[in-house]
Amino acid sequence: MPITGTNSENKRMKMLVQELVVNGVPFVPAATNITVLTDSSGGTPSNTIVDVPAAYTEATLANQLASLAAKINEIVAVVNAQA
Repeated sequence: MPITGTNSENKRMKMLVQELVVNGVPFVPAATNITVLTDSSGGTPSNTIVDVPAAYTEATLANQLASLAAKINEIVAVVNAQA
């Protein structure tokens, strides 16, 4: 679908779209903040998600959930800071 409007409006719209694509961050209105996750898993977060063997332990699963929650919260903080 073509962009309609004046030349300056078209240029501004293209700049905004390019900016969003280059930054790789979805648009979040300034009044919107994403709530961080509360990690009640009891696990220890890390930057590695390990393989869960057939006979997994609760601690392994808790650590993985804690790691995912921590990484999601890092992403949420970046998105909220840009809002």
